[in-house]
Amino acid sequence: MSSRLSQSENKFGEGDSSGLVILVVPCFNEEIRWESEYWENVSKIQNLKLYFVNDGSSDNTSSKIAPLLKNSNHVLLELPENVGKAEAIRHGFNYAFTEHPLGIGFLDADGAFPFDDVRTQIGVFRRLYHQGGIPIAVWSSRVQLAGRSIERKLLRHYFARVLVTFLAMRLKFTIYDTQSGMKIFPYTPTLTACMKEKFKTRWFIDLEIFLRWRFEASVDMSIWEEPLLGWKDISGSKVSGKQYLTILHDIRKLNSYEVKILKHHP
Repeated sequence: MSSRLSQSENKFGEGDSSGLVILVVPCFNEEIRWESEYWENVSKIQNLKLYFVNDGSSDNTSSKIAPLLKNSNHVLLELPENVGKAEAIRHGFNYAFTEHPLGIGFLDADGAFPFDDVRTQIGVFRRLYHQGGIPIAVWSSRVQLAGRSIERKLLRHYFARVLVTFLAMRLKFTIYDTQSGMKIFPYTPTLTACMKEKFKTRWFIDLEIFLRWRFEASVDMSIWEEPLLGWKDISGSKVSGKQYLTILHDIRKLNSYEVKILKHHP
């Protein structure tokens, strides 16, 4: 499922705040770019719990996060060594499962997502969940629509569009933005199954979860793409030119899922 709303329709705020939503925030050497005011605002969203996962940082990331933990239900998980964003997220999810929330998602630590968009994405998830029917995951989408402020480097954007188009044809999906760093999934047995094993790729955790879901449930995950009103590239937080080869190598690893799915669900 994929849809886009106009700006006038995109005013859900926090929506129905009943039901706990947990966001896992992978953190690695965030001290320099940490925005305290931003995270103070995010931390106050109703019935939201943040699981910060310090992925073996060598700076003072933990001390930046510490003030948010005072008199709150937010959590800081410390990993003894750097395991990468994908595994840090999986680690956080497996801890969060014990709370049986309405939904669990992840959010980049770099502040690329405006606070209002974080709140809106959560509100949309809750609204769709309480409508009943099939549980729907909400994936943020950096689609450049009129009236939005989506700041992406052109080369990176065009590379991503070519890449996603290729993967969409190869893996048969209709998702516009597979790599946006905020997604919320309904808490289900299928989701817990998707997080049991380590991820095979470094850059495609989103698609790995999608393909694992396809394998576990024999159907595709129901997804609502919610366009962002704003987003910006943050220096030092995204993919460097030298890592494009790693991305291409990861694409080969995604093929193993398709083989596995066809073998068990012909």
